[in-house]
Amino acid sequence: MRHLLIEKFAPICDRITIEEAEQNGWVSPHKEYLVLLNVDLTEYNEWTRKFNNYFSYFNYDFGLAMRVATDAIARNQWAKQMGLDAKKTAAIAMDWMRVMKKRKDFVMNHPKKLEVARKILNARPNCKAITFSATIKMAEDIGVGYTIHSQKKTRENKQILEQFNEQHSGVLNTSKSADQGLDLKGINLEVILHTDSSKIRKVQRVGRSIRYEQGKTTEIFTLVLAGTQEVKWFTNSKTSKVTTINENQLDKVLAGENIETRQRNYSENLKLRF
Repeated sequence: MRHLLIEKFAPICDRITIEEAEQNGWVSPHKEYLVLLNVDLTEYNEWTRKFNNYFSYFNYDFGLAMRVATDAIARNQWAKQMGLDAKKTAAIAMDWMRVMKKRKDFVMNHPKKLEVARKILNARPNCKAITFSATIKMAEDIGVGYTIHSQKKTRENKQILEQFNEQHSGVLNTSKSADQGLDLKGINLEVILHTDSSKIRKVQRVGRSIRYEQGKTTEIFTLVLAGTQEVKWFTNSKTSKVTTINENQLDKVLAGENIETRQRNYSENLKLRF
């Protein structure tokens, strides 16, 4: 529906890639890294096994599973089709949602991300940085710089932003509060501690740090747990030219050393409406 409304009432007249915008001097030069983190996946794999077991009841159809979990009519129809009673079907759907949340929480809030985020921030003490976390707690747990989020009063967040904008260096931590709509000055370092498949959200976040300012060059690091669904989420978000590195290569990047890497060319466009 949203797509149809946009096409009818606000059609896209032209679009450019982030690379083209950079070549034309409309955004600041930047380097984006996908940092693959190796962690023990025993717990994650167990949640995945259970997730797939419940998911099989819905023929691995995500939309169907969500409808059965949230709509009584759809649940009764599917129960009848599967030869199960409605209560059994509801229990399966609820268990599927429960383990899905557990698996998502594992990748979104893993402590390894905090460890690596702090390493990056400590290695760039003279930068002006922004971090994006999955939750308010994780944003606060970074423990460096300012934190804004929806549980703080509007006045308090405004004061924090004013103080941060006056500085030449420092860190601003947030969950979703800075995805869009904030006027942030001088950001030249971005650390993303969680990702999803939203193309819009990824462009909005990158946009916080690549807004054009004379002489500014930006580094963007997205931290992703290797071997998890999060890698696919990142791929689906399709940001432009991303260099994939491991933790050892990250250490070299932070030390200013050259590394051998492979680049993934994602074609996410900046959409300009006139």
